[in-house]
Amino acid sequence: MRRSCLLWLAFVAGCSLPTSSSGDVADLRGTWAYTGTQSVPALQLAGTLSITSQDGDLCGGTLTFTESDGLGGMRMDGGPVSGRVIERTDVDFDMLRSTGARRHVARLRADTIEGTWVQLSNGLSGQFRAVRTP
Repeated sequence: MRRSCLLWLAFVAGCSLPTSSSGDVADLRGTWAYTGTQSVPALQLAGTLSITSQDGDLCGGTLTFTESDGLGGMRMDGGPVSGRVIERTDVDFDMLRSTGARRHVARLRADTIEGTWVQLSNGLSGQFRAVRTP
């Protein structure tokens, strides 16, 4: 029994955990012009994604944006961002809000991040795009 436990520990120690760094990753640090939509109720989103820290594949910053309903109604929103860069092509981050986390999953191509977001706590979802600004 002891020998099998030692073999198991040796095996686990040699494995790469899925939460470990994914190797060579894109550098997301900087400012990104953020635009998007919310499906229902229909809203337009416009703001700024600022990635202020990145340690390997882990990144953090803030996302601030305005929600517009097309009829003149506007509301500011945003919060801290925490996430992960997966290799050089994918991004997965959460914006933390008082009403629950808003999960963003996207593809990175050149200086553009494009994907979807969902907030499970209230069933909201939509699309977004962030373009790196100089």
